[in-house]
Amino acid sequence: MRRVEVHWLDAAFENAGQHRTEALAISPIERYNVGLLLHEDQEKVLLVFGVISHGAPDDAVYDGILVIPRGMVTSIVDLEAKG
Repeated sequence: MRRVEVHWLDAAFENAGQHRTEALAISPIERYNVGLLLHEDQEKVLLVFGVISHGAPDDAVYDGILVIPRGMVTSIVDLEAKG
């Protein structure tokens, strides 16, 4: 798995009363997460934040799984390999 930084846009929510001009100024929230890239396809990007190894890769258990809809992803940056 590659260690990556995923930049993505998240939904924003404001529950206080807003005038039209204030409401139109609300934008998606720019986020980024660093983790291990478990999977990516046209639908989604899966990051994990921990791996519990039981020997064979197919027997691993993943901890802290984040699923980001692909349409919200703005970039995926490869980070330096562990040296």
